[in-house]
Amino acid sequence: MKRIVSVTLTLVMAMMVSIPASAVRWGIRGGLNLVDNNLNNISLNTVKDKDSYTGFFAGPVAQMKLPLGFGIDVSAMYSQKGINIASGETVKEQAIAIPLMARWQFNLGKVLGIFAQLGPQVNFNLGDLATAVKDWEASFVLNRCVWNFDFGAGVELFSHLQVAVNYNLPLSDDGTFFNSLTAGIGNRETIDESFKSSTLQLMLTYKF
Repeated sequence: MKRIVSVTLTLVMAMMVSIPASAVRWGIRGGLNLVDNNLNNISLNTVKDKDSYTGFFAGPVAQMKLPLGFGIDVSAMYSQKGINIASGETVKEQAIAIPLMARWQFNLGKVLGIFAQLGPQVNFNLGDLATAVKDWEASFVLNRCVWNFDFGAGVELFSHLQVAVNYNLPLSDDGTFFNSLTAGIGNRETIDESFKSSTLQLMLTYKF
């Protein structure tokens, strides 16, 4: 799956080079990450008491117009999500998220447009990847690179403002839970369970 996504990214990037500058519109994007973490197989039941987390994302976006209503949407955003643990601690996942979306839009005059979009997203996690939970003598260790597949739909108003709902379907694990405080240092024999997160995004975009 990752190889297919990588090939898709390469083909789309090659296509983008051939698009004239006049067909590209820049903008800014932001919104909320409503996260549902899949922790059902982790042995400590207390982890599952608070497994959702509300974060945010923001960054620049470029949209390229193609014939027949099709287009390409690429952005680079700072994104924050994570896990609320029952002990009161939080595992924060801070990343540079790069979604590359194919989109199709149908315009109803100059005021309203309706669009759908889908494509791969890669997240590069920042900072320290290991979070120790001392009350349990355990730790969460995030992966440096995480892949998602995104799809969603929305409306465009006056050719500038876009409001959309987007869903991130995980293609790889976000990280691993270890029954050891030293897991981030290299102790991999105490592995308990990997975990992943799906994310519903409420998205607002303004095109210049």
